[in-house]
Amino acid sequence: MTENSPAWQTPMTDERFERMRNILSAPSPIGLEAAMTRGVLEPQLRESMLPDWKIHTFKGNAGIVLDTAPDKPQAFSVMVIGHADKIRLQVRSIGDDGKIWVNSDSMLPTTLIGHKVQLFSEDPARPGNWRILRGGTIEAIGA
Repeated sequence: MTENSPAWQTPMTDERFERMRNILSAPSPIGLEAAMTRGVLEPQLRESMLPDWKIHTFKGNAGIVLDTAPDKPQAFSVMVIGHADKIRLQVRSIGDDGKIWVNSDSMLPTTLIGHKVQLFSEDPARPGNWRILRGGTIEAIGA
């Protein structure tokens, strides 16, 4: 952004666009927000932290606290949680032919046609582990 140009008229730098792409591609469904918090946001915060700043984490909580004044308990701090509301689809059923039927609770379903989606699911070969299937359109995944 230049002094004479508003932010909305200035193209995003490749670095910032890549940062935004990483944030948007991180899985963060309800209950698994730590994938974004710890895997994407925390490393980005650490890149810009001053040496005396601290990051606090809490067992069982996806949030982290960026503490800019660890020696001053009354000072301002920021808590970050990596949850993102995305175009959410729920698998309604899987047909005998492998076709996946989905419901969308966040937008008009017809606007999804032709757009690539990511299918985030538990890996049946490794229960407790998650996988992301990328690259297919909603109609290809459902075909």
